[in-house]
Amino acid sequence: MPRQSFVDDVCQYNYTKERLWERSYLLVKCAELHLEEEYRLYQARLWNSFLGVFLLLHTLITIAHCALLLFACEHPHIVYIDVALYIVSAFIILTVLSVNFCENLAMRHSWITYTSAVVSSFALVSADIFQGTYHYYKHDWALDTFYDTYIIYMIYMFMPIPIMSGALLLGVTVSVVYISYFWVYVAEEYYSDEDYGRFSVDIFHHVCFNLLGMFFRVMNDIVVRSSFLDRHQYIMEKIWLRNARRQEKLVLHSIIPPQIAKPIQDDIQNRLARKVRGLAASRSPGVMEHVMAIQIHPEVSILYADVVNYTKMTTTLNVEKLVRLLHDLYGRFDMAATQFEVQRIKFLGDCYYCVAGLMRPSPDHAKNCVGLGLSMISHIQEVRREHDVDINMRIGVHSGSVIAGVIGEAKLQYDIWGTDVTIANHLESTGSPGFVHVSASTLNELEPSEYTIIPGTDAALEDPVLSKHNISTFLISTEPSPHSTKRTTQRFESLSHMDIPARPDLYRTKDHVINEELRHEFRKMPVSSFKQIFSWRRRNQSIDLLSTAVTKFCLVYRDSNLECKYLHSPDLMFKYSMLLSWSIGCSLAYIQLMSLGEGVLLEAILLDVVVLTFLTVLLVISWYKKFCWLRYGNNENNRQRFGKLSCWIFRTSEKIQASLSLRICIYLFIMCAYNSVICIIMFIFHHSWTTNPFFAPEYAHCMLIIITFVTLYLKERHAEFTNKVNFNWRMDLRRKQRDAHSTNYSIIILLNNILPAHVVNVYLTSLAKHELYYEEYKIVSVMFATLKNFELSLRSLRLLNEIITEFDRLLHHYKDNYTVEKIKIVGCTYMAACGLDVNFAGRISKDLENRVTYRDSLMEEVEQAQIVRRASSKIAEENTEVLHEEVVFVMTTFALDLMRTLWMLNKVYETVSYDKSVISPDMSIGISSGEVMAGIVGASHPHYDIWGHPVNMASRMDSTGMIGHIQVTKETAILLGEFGIMCNFRGQTYVKGTGNIPTYFVAIDDDYEFIATGDKRTPKRSNRERDVSMSDNESIYNPFWHDDDDEIDDN
Repeated sequence: MPRQSFVDDVCQYNYTKERLWERSYLLVKCAELHLEEEYRLYQARLWNSFLGVFLLLHTLITIAHCALLLFACEHPHIVYIDVALYIVSAFIILTVLSVNFCENLAMRHSWITYTSAVVSSFALVSADIFQGTYHYYKHDWALDTFYDTYIIYMIYMFMPIPIMSGALLLGVTVSVVYISYFWVYVAEEYYSDEDYGRFSVDIFHHVCFNLLGMFFRVMNDIVVRSSFLDRHQYIMEKIWLRNARRQEKLVLHSIIPPQIAKPIQDDIQNRLARKVRGLAASRSPGVMEHVMAIQIHPEVSILYADVVNYTKMTTTLNVEKLVRLLHDLYGRFDMAATQFEVQRIKFLGDCYYCVAGLMRPSPDHAKNCVGLGLSMISHIQEVRREHDVDINMRIGVHSGSVIAGVIGEAKLQYDIWGTDVTIANHLESTGSPGFVHVSASTLNELEPSEYTIIPGTDAALEDPVLSKHNISTFLISTEPSPHSTKRTTQRFESLSHMDIPARPDLYRTKDHVINEELRHEFRKMPVSSFKQIFSWRRRNQSIDLLSTAVTKFCLVYRDSNLECKYLHSPDLMFKYSMLLSWSIGCSLAYIQLMSLGEGVLLEAILLDVVVLTFLTVLLVISWYKKFCWLRYGNNENNRQRFGKLSCWIFRTSEKIQASLSLRICIYLFIMCAYNSVICIIMFIFHHSWTTNPFFAPEYAHCMLIIITFVTLYLKERHAEFTNKVNFNWRMDLRRKQRDAHSTNYSIIILLNNILPAHVVNVYLTSLAKHELYYEEYKIVSVMFATLKNFELSLRSLRLLNEIITEFDRLLHHYKDNYTVEKIKIVGCTYMAACGLDVNFAGRISKDLENRVTYRDSLMEEVEQAQIVRRASSKIAEENTEVLHEEVVFVMTTFALDLMRTLWMLNKVYETVSYDKSVISPDMSIGISSGEVMAGIVGASHPHYDIWGHPVNMASRMDSTGMIGHIQVTKETAILLGEFGIMCNFRGQTYVKGTGNIPTYFVAIDDDYEFIATGDKRTPKRSNRERDVSMSDNESIYNPFWHDDDDEIDDN
């Protein structure tokens, strides 16, 4: 139970859990969830199960009763009429109630269930009373009835009466009939006319048994409805978890192939399991370890496509129009790639590259790649006409082998490496706009007669990389071949008119599918514990599940820990037990007083007072919270009304509910008190009546006790079975939730290691179709860092993974104030940006702003952040971006940390024996800052990227930079100077698309520290210590202790 807080004379109470076990709440909940019809069907099955047990029970009772009458009576011929009546009534009951097993008939005509219950009840009542009146007039015997209490049990516990008021009405009617018989035939014989107190004892006798019957009826309805709702919740959560995992896996596998994501995900799950078990872990489960998941694919085709005049377009179009244009273009490319079964890897600004035969080996990989290239040319011509822009496509295709996988430990991205990848890249750069530039190896995989083929370009002949590998090149035109019997380009052109289908919303399952699954699960819900005893063939999946967990006869969990948890679970229906106990206690006390009459003993009165006082205190304690809830509700404003006494009552009630030992002691005391009162009645009041002529009262009473015991046992067994099933489902649900949480958590960790957290939420919950999502930032600092002279091969790729991993670990130290976000890895180039915080975004995509369902989360978050920033800035709106210019300082500090980390790696590598040719300690870095747009473009494979003039300039600062230096633009140098960092003027540097511009080198000393000047502004973030990045230096030895074929899967 939750711990309550009590301060001085006030306290708080919580009635939420108890409320879940109230019949009124369960009725409303079933109605809200539209489960009444399904519950009614399940209830019909349940009552049929009860009927089956009852018919067997009644048959055995009738046989035993008749046999005992025939063999125990001194004059058996007198009771022949009794035996005949009991057999005839049993036959009528069996016949009438068996109609209910025709479920379809009974469901169509509900009056059949009521009629059968009334007829069978009065058949037994008539037989019981008729034999009494017969012997009264025939043999002058005043006989008590035998089946009065049994019929009341039968009505409340076994009769198929769905409505509780109907059962109560029938039970009261039967009681009135028996009380009338008692008054006319029995009381007249043994009591005087004025002895109404003795007569009232019989009335209270029937009141007690009707209360007991109603108690079982109410408890049964509460437990069954609760189990039904729990099953509904179990099914709905299973559906939701299944769809959520499917959706997240769909997103994950659209970015990283399953065969690559699986080992990484398994590694995360193992570390999560170790963390749960309390085992030490080297680092947090959210951080990727040295898992270099890569594969070699020997027969694939690589396509590189570049947008011609893109650099010019970035200077003539604003950023938003540029991003929308790229989104339209890449969306078409993604759709075409799907049609041609080509896997898009990523895009680099205006460069789009993909591979055919990667996910599934295909003999048509070259044909698919060339077909995609021709389709891309058709698409860009349409985009050119629609947007009125001067753009074209330059495409290169090469066939060979690639190394594919992920490296690093943060913001993982699927990529490809290898010599053939480099060749495909050079085929694109030396190609001709409007043509597909292919190598001889690709052409050998094609049917030349289907294409128009011309010799390659002069630039390809002069390219050193192509010449080094003796690559012959050819151009394939979009014009159909005169020798081709079919127009292949028709297929390519027709693809441009295809609509991109909506992204499936797997979190939502159609209602009819859910309803069908619910109906299927509800049909499997067990209704009786006796099927697992008497059924040789198991037909119910739920019973099968439970039968392996509990013993058949005692219904005890075979797992002692589970049984202990079940026994120690809180009893939230304790108050109903106390109400029944108090009612029966009052009735017993009244019966005792009336039975003793004037000879009442002082000890009996004292016992009654003690018992009733104890029961009344327990009743008040158990129901006090309910009364408070009815009067005050759970309103926070009303919680100050309760004083110390109320607090004590609340705590005592919760302690009793939660403590098994306390409840057992209370129940034992109540049973001892009842037995004491009954013993006094039996000790003083000796007279007892028989139920049949010459049938000893002792036999009759013993048999009645046995019948009562067996009946209550059967009912309690069913209640225990229902509770065990419910508890077992809850435990199973918790286990499934834990497993699902572990799986989902590992997927979420991976997704958040691929996309920013808010972008994961946007993509999963908000984006429809190929909708564009973007964020606009006034100032972002962008960095490109490239390892120079680094030959990419399988062996050097291991080293690159170690270097990138160490770079990624630096990101964990840049989470405060302004986060450094890794954007991508391109070959040996590390791209990052600072200032991409959605709370600092000027605005996000208008399409998303218009979606009401998501506005309450991300949009309001952005708006609130903007309001707070404006309120706290105390400066004019036009100077707001000054607050964020610190991103330039943070980005430059991160760049210096990269250089420092690489220097420390080189120091470690000097002590390792390895092939020195794979190591290049050189790195150049370029940084630029300004207005940037970030977001997701394309129709598939979500990839978070950034666009804008600073991105192009940062790339040019890197490519035109010098080894061991950080080159920045003039605007960035001015901002760094304001933060006290010296920048040395390099001179005029030619930048493609811009011309000659002034550039600067950040001043760095021999210890990799900034050379400071007089700072005008103090950054919130101070410089980090230089040793934080190398937290685990011994890990870098990993690549040198394995063979080249280790950890590599050939496809």
